[in-house]
Amino acid sequence: YGAVHELPSYRPQGRTKTSSEILINCSWYGQKIHWRCLQTVNEALRQCSQRVKLRIFAGNAPVLHKGYPAFLNEISRQMTSCWVELVPHVAYDEYMGMMEEGDFAIDVFPYAGSNTVADNLHLRKPTLVREGYRWFNRIGPAMLRSAGLEDWIATSDGEYQRKLIRLVNDPDYVQEYCVRLQQADLETLVFHSEGAPEFAQFVKNVVSDNRFYPGDEPIIL
Repeated sequence: YGAVHELPSYRPQGRTKTSSEILINCSWYGQKIHWRCLQTVNEALRQCSQRVKLRIFAGNAPVLHKGYPAFLNEISRQMTSCWVELVPHVAYDEYMGMMEEGDFAIDVFPYAGSNTVADNLHLRKPTLVREGYRWFNRIGPAMLRSAGLEDWIATSDGEYQRKLIRLVNDPDYVQEYCVRLQQADLETLVFHSEGAPEFAQFVKNVVSDNRFYPGDEPIIL
């Protein structure tokens, strides 16, 4: 992965949603949200037969600049085919508890998630990702492949839409994968440190070699 994901400390509490619409976890920090992703998701949800709410965990980005109302209005203006709930920064346990209530998760793109994908997998939430050509939009798909969950990896905007439509319209399909996730040994498949010492040594060797970085101080790992 180029990173080590430690097993999250949160223990699932069995929280469930209190409303009837499909609730989608969107761990999309505000600075990552991109018009193309919004457009793709909105068009997919327009073709769905179920009512949908996006619960977007936007973090501090909109709040720090006192732009929370404007940020929410702009997101809601673009997402015309669903309801939007915007969650600012909350404590970790509350964030994970709210995520437990979701039916499944979708990742933002092209600036995709890493720890947030791991959080959803830890909660055994089916998670749709959009694979790209950079580390930041390939690490999520790498985790899913390790867990044998290739069905949730989209390699184009159109495929992302088709997979999202099925997740919304076919609750039995979602439940099937929830069961698979419950049975998966994610501690072995995803939350492990295999290869980490070798990767750290490689980085240490590169940054301490003046042929690569003349004048730079070595980084101690």
